[in-house]
Amino acid sequence: MSKKELLELSKKELVNLIEAYTKLYLTLDGLWFLAIEGEYGHDVAVKFDVKVWDSLVTREAKRIREARQITGGGIEAIIEAFKYRPTFLTKEYNVTREKNKIRVQVKKCRSLNAMERDKREVSSCLRVLEDVYPRFAGSIDDRSKFRILKAPPRSSADDSCCEWEIEVP
Repeated sequence: MSKKELLELSKKELVNLIEAYTKLYLTLDGLWFLAIEGEYGHDVAVKFDVKVWDSLVTREAKRIREARQITGGGIEAIIEAFKYRPTFLTKEYNVTREKNKIRVQVKKCRSLNAMERDKREVSSCLRVLEDVYPRFAGSIDDRSKFRILKAPPRSSADDSCCEWEIEVP
């Protein structure tokens, strides 16, 4: 599809296409992880998954900044950038803000739901929270401080998937 053809699509068609691409993005991540895990084991798969995501998120932050014309840093820039991460477009979450701090509570996460459905280990979620999310926030504002408040596993499907906060002093 050419750029001209994209410009001719309705808003609804563009949203549907973005949702489809976002799901494919996550599916590719999951399939890649499962292939490495099947061949080399869970620990190796998590190690390489984090390594790939660590490298990707700095590029993601840069491209989101450019596409959304986000300038400067601070908590507003971080909030705006996180909203447009492909992985966040499929999540349901709440954001609360106090001055220079945000708290994010993820209510629905396709990746966690799939791991729970298939009775798979969820330790990779913690590694992503520990390594990848802080790197993304730091790519927007290197003063940011990231803190995990709650991580999987969760006690029931009604419980939040994870909770974390970012502060920019």
